[in-house]
Amino acid sequence: MAPKASLSCLLGLCALLLVPLALVDGKEYVITLDSSSFDEIVPNEEFIVVEFYAPWCGHCKNLAPEYEKAAKALEESGSTVKLAKVDADDAKNKGLAKKYEVKGFPTLKIFRKGSDTPQDYNGPRDADGIVSYLKKQSGPATSEAKSAEHIKDLAASESVVVVGVFKDVESEEFKAFSSVANLFRSDYVFVHTTDSSLLPETGGPLAAPAVRLLKQFDEGFADIATFEVEALKAFVEQHAVPLVIEFSQDPKDRTHLTKVFESSKPKALLFYSYKADNAADFRAEYTAVAKANSDSIYFVIGEAAVNDHALKYFGLTAADTPAIIIHDPESDGKFVKKSIQPADIAPFVAKYKAGEAERVVKSEAIPADNSGPVKVLVANALDDMVFKSGKNVLIEFYAPWCGHCKKLEPIYKEVGEELASDPDVIVAKMDATANDVPQATFSVKGFPTIYLYTSEGKVVSYSGDRGKAGLVEFVKKNKTPVKGAPSTEEAAEEAELASKAEEGEAEAEKKDEL
Repeated sequence: MAPKASLSCLLGLCALLLVPLALVDGKEYVITLDSSSFDEIVPNEEFIVVEFYAPWCGHCKNLAPEYEKAAKALEESGSTVKLAKVDADDAKNKGLAKKYEVKGFPTLKIFRKGSDTPQDYNGPRDADGIVSYLKKQSGPATSEAKSAEHIKDLAASESVVVVGVFKDVESEEFKAFSSVANLFRSDYVFVHTTDSSLLPETGGPLAAPAVRLLKQFDEGFADIATFEVEALKAFVEQHAVPLVIEFSQDPKDRTHLTKVFESSKPKALLFYSYKADNAADFRAEYTAVAKANSDSIYFVIGEAAVNDHALKYFGLTAADTPAIIIHDPESDGKFVKKSIQPADIAPFVAKYKAGEAERVVKSEAIPADNSGPVKVLVANALDDMVFKSGKNVLIEFYAPWCGHCKKLEPIYKEVGEELASDPDVIVAKMDATANDVPQATFSVKGFPTIYLYTSEGKVVSYSGDRGKAGLVEFVKKNKTPVKGAPSTEEAAEEAELASKAEEGEAEAEKKDEL
């Protein structure tokens, strides 16, 4: 999936300045937490948002005054919602950052009383937007539909409305429905009723307990009468987006695409010319395959002529189209078939589902000369240079167009030169736009992203400042011994003995000359 803006601090080189204390009317409304107070305060609040920040992060500084204004507005409105913050760059708080999987700054998490798993905050970053978003988040996940007109109006104004029909709102079915509504509260409207006659005529009668998803696309509705939470969740994920989603810049399409590419569910992408003589055949066949497989795969379709960036991401060009791609986010596997005909679509999807499709890896060519202080790493060399090297490999994942990467380049070269004398260390860089990155090992959400892959196979993320001293110290602190290699002391002794031996040989040569 494309990188998220919520991890934007990974995209910027932040200045090493302290975050100014954001006060409103001389009072600090945002609660300051640390490792000693976190577990005393957070579990006891009904609803609390925690910002994990770093003092040097510019995006955190920009958020600070808006976050403080939002905290003040929430308190003055009588809301029970609280806002808090943790300096995740402070050594004593890094355990919290690790526990809650903080990968960049600022990261905001929503904690609800009684739940061990926080929810990511994906809302606005201005004060008014924060307040509006959190009021919606903190209210009931599903509201009661009072009339048929109410549901009709919602269906007319919202792309998707999920309606639960129950005999009793104290039932286990309603509890399951509410749980799923809570999972999707940021995405879709959920309502419930005990009167099935309030439902629109679309879809016909519905006997309680059941759920009807009303949508402004495809067949207009979908029903389910199973109330196991995972089944309900899968039902919403499957039917709340079009059967075939257009890969375009249209806002409605972008909304659906965002949800699809944020999902861990596999997605198929078909690119072809909409002007081709068999264009209608491609769409008809693809739609038929989507109907048969929409429970396990999302289906996306796009005009090849205007989607060169998407094609490039998968290592393709317009000359390779018509082409179908299946991307499995869980394994980061990519499966491609080029120059296809409509009849090739169904067999390719079936082959993928049977585990028989050949995985492809996008990779630049392995450099003929890789003797510089910073080694050029490509996808096809990952095994030899990293995973099977038995060494400690510092890797910068970069993008050629990234200004922060360009600024880091001379510094990173100095790091390579500094560590070149250490036989246990390799300093490398990879163009993450031209090579597939194994996301299960290295989570790259922005550029530059730096990891150390140790000789013992441990992956350590670097989140410090991007100066030479910090990077060198990071490697020295986290590197592990190379198997079969002498210790530092042993290496020093060997070097000293070798030096003495060379001196002895030189002295002997002089005597021979005399």
